[in-house]
Amino acid sequence: LSLRSRRNDIPEALEAIRATQGNAISVTDAAALDEQAYLARIEGLFVEPSAAAGVAGLRQLVARGEVLPEARVVVLLPGGGVRALASMLPPIRILTGRTAHHLRSNFRRHF
Repeated sequence: LSLRSRRNDIPEALEAIRATQGNAISVTDAAALDEQAYLARIEGLFVEPSAAAGVAGLRQLVARGEVLPEARVVVLLPGGGVRALASMLPPIRILTGRTAHHLRSNFRRHF
């Protein structure tokens, strides 16, 4: 979730924040991943962790009292989760000669 590859965008982002009297906060990778799981489980949205970071940030702002729980807020979720699949799933083993019951049991154990 690092901004290392997007360092050239930082000055523009800071300018936009200042021009709109906005603010920025940081969220942990764990918070973004938790929010990603929440969005998938509760809302049916499969987004990448960097997109879920915006929702994690909003949750922090509400917890701090900087945004009221009843406020109308738009959080953009620009990245689909498919690009992040490789980092999310455990290594897949090829199972051969197994029954459907064994496959279901193995799937449930890992997911």
